[in-house]
Amino acid sequence: MSDVEVPALALRDASFSEIHIGEGDEQVLEQIFLSDVYTAKHVISDHIHHTPLDSNASISADIGMDVYFKLENMQKSGSFKVRGVMNKFNSLTLAEKKRGVIAASSGNHGMAVAYCGKQLGVPTTIIVPNFTNPRRAETMKRYGATVILHGVTVAEAEAYAKEMSTEKRLAYIEARDDVSIIAGDGTVGLEILRDLPDVDAIIAPIGSGSLLCGLALAVKTLDPRVKVYGVQNEKGSSAYLSKKHHVLCRTHQNEDNELTDVVNTIGNLTLHMIESYVDDIITVDETQITRAMMLLMERCKVIIEGAGAVALAGLLSKKLPIEKGSKVAVIVSGGNVNMRLLNTVIDLGLINCERSLKLEVTAPDSPINLNELVSIIAEQKAQLYDFQVKKNVGIGMCTIRFSVEVADKNHKQALGDALKAKGYEFVFV
Repeated sequence: MSDVEVPALALRDASFSEIHIGEGDEQVLEQIFLSDVYTAKHVISDHIHHTPLDSNASISADIGMDVYFKLENMQKSGSFKVRGVMNKFNSLTLAEKKRGVIAASSGNHGMAVAYCGKQLGVPTTIIVPNFTNPRRAETMKRYGATVILHGVTVAEAEAYAKEMSTEKRLAYIEARDDVSIIAGDGTVGLEILRDLPDVDAIIAPIGSGSLLCGLALAVKTLDPRVKVYGVQNEKGSSAYLSKKHHVLCRTHQNEDNELTDVVNTIGNLTLHMIESYVDDIITVDETQITRAMMLLMERCKVIIEGAGAVALAGLLSKKLPIEKGSKVAVIVSGGNVNMRLLNTVIDLGLINCERSLKLEVTAPDSPINLNELVSIIAEQKAQLYDFQVKKNVGIGMCTIRFSVEVADKNHKQALGDALKAKGYEFVFV
């Protein structure tokens, strides 16, 4: 890979107060080519899955597009990260492999490093922040990594890992802005073009940006017609802000986010590639992400982490200028979900879709009314899970709160109409 000199990009925070760069300051960015992605494909192919690109008829019908899901949740170590990391491992010298590698991560990057180390017989050390989910740390250990807890943020873990890298002469495996990582992650784009050569648009989630940059480079070089979009959690919108303002931006969000990884800044090379190859970046909120997770679990029967649903959340948001009838590939980036979080996601997803309801009815305090209300719910084919009766809300009156599930908004409306027809006063709360 050759080097090219480009002007350094200023770093400023999300409030857009600029950090001025001294006159003449420049940064050398390594250049990355399509040939690097093909080389990565050759290097890593024996160690990874060519993951499925599955269509879903019901989601496609709802959206009005032919939607295909690139299921990287079925990848080795549970996410796309293993592609770039395996390529990085194979770029190391024999001496570096013998001494071992070190990385900092609270999740998928660390698991990918540990997995690749096990496969290639390379000693690995992972520095994880103290907030790291215990199951993720345990997975890294199961792959044979030495796991060290340090700091309360990923940034603190990274700083400590780099110190250890220097002291112990361990190769540091960067999670972002690394040409080998980006080239390896770009193999996702090659697989999509092979499996769906007439794809019109590809949507990828953004954390560190290596996946989006790598696949955008590959796809845009091979077929400039294809639109490539990125989607980011609004709680860590560094890539979105950086592209919007054409300068590196830093956000100041809490990295301890159970739903998706929060990356407070991307790198210079990443921004350079985003501006060169990516058509647009949008953000989504956590309500949209949980709704997308629910849809993938219910319709596609796949268990995914929050980051794995971000791209679909972007498509569902209708913010992207994709025409009806288009063939769209959506990257499902990973499946290493915190199992404790799933119940919360399902509950929130049902509420956000207005399928899980709290129905509060004020009625005369009589078993006859309770029986009639239960009968109305049953006749409307709503699912009754629970009810509570609160007395003493007025002379001879009570309030009954029902927990029910309906199919959709129309079903909710029909239930309300049936209650009105019987003369009941009620609210959905």
